[in-house]
Amino acid sequence: IAVSWVSGTLNLTDSASESYTALTQRVDASGGGWRTQLFYFINPTTSSSMTFSVTATSGVGYPTIDVQAWAKSSGTPAFDVESGLNGTGGSHSTWQIPSATPSGNHEIGVSSMILGTTSPTPTGVDSGYTLSDSRTNVGMAYVIQTTAAAASPIWSWSAADTVAAGAQAFFK
Repeated sequence: IAVSWVSGTLNLTDSASESYTALTQRVDASGGGWRTQLFYFINPTTSSSMTFSVTATSGVGYPTIDVQAWAKSSGTPAFDVESGLNGTGGSHSTWQIPSATPSGNHEIGVSSMILGTTSPTPTGVDSGYTLSDSRTNVGMAYVIQTTAAAASPIWSWSAADTVAAGAQAFFK
């Protein structure tokens, strides 16, 4: 799950009352307060009517939630490695997430990006990633790596904008 927002702190919940593990929060280093954070839960209880929500604990603006669900054909899934960037401001039409290398073959990688204030839409991401969610200011993507290799996805969007923050994580 990727949660992106502006400023403040929040809690992620769902209708099944799962307890999610939060990965490193990535925050716009230029002072804009834009944030993205990946969360996960191994073997969740799911249903076709499942809902997700964020509750602000202080001053949260514009929260978004992107959800992906994956099943492993054998063995127990587990978190492997993460990387991310805290944007430095300026105007860019692409930005690269720092490299992360999965420890083994057949891992799933997820990535999220939140952009600045001019409301661009993510248009793509490379390194084998597939853009799964794209709307104003935010996006989420995934990759299935059959052979472990370093990944450092480059996100691109519809217009130059202030880069805010991005993250990627791999799961065994």
